[in-house]
Amino acid sequence: RVAVRTPEDRVAFFEFEHAIVATGSRPVALPGLAFDGERVLDSTGALALTAVPESVAVVGAGYIGLELGTALAKLGARVTVVEALDRVLPTVEESLTAPVLRRLRALGVDLRLAATAQRLDRGALVVTGPNGEGRVEAERVIVAVRRVPNTDELGLAEAGVAVGPDGLVAVG
Repeated sequence: RVAVRTPEDRVAFFEFEHAIVATGSRPVALPGLAFDGERVLDSTGALALTAVPESVAVVGAGYIGLELGTALAKLGARVTVVEALDRVLPTVEESLTAPVLRRLRALGVDLRLAATAQRLDRGALVVTGPNGEGRVEAERVIVAVRRVPNTDELGLAEAGVAVGPDGLVAVG
């Protein structure tokens, strides 16, 4: 049973056998690359662009970063993807990523693997990688490295709902 306070300040009670807790999530900013809604964007900000930037650096080669990078490349942007690990789609079986790599190359996407985004410096994204420090000239930077669940301010523990240290609701 759960009690929910309505916008009219009434309380509604719901009884159920099972519940789905859909809290949504929020992006995680990187040190040195705080979201500003103009130059450094999260994935939601990238979807709200009103014009296609001439150049974009996408930090993160997971599915969200690659979806955004691919779409922007198809729309005509010059796209560079920066990924800290040594391959794209690191949570996907590696053998399945070959078609994705072929398509990214066909679109002219510049992949910087095993490279870490550090900061902005005079209009460029500074990255460090196997060949030392480098610069990626980009009109916009989209940080798409990680999302965290919106569970920290819901009072779930007080309601008896188990939440792990990663913020995920335990499933039983």
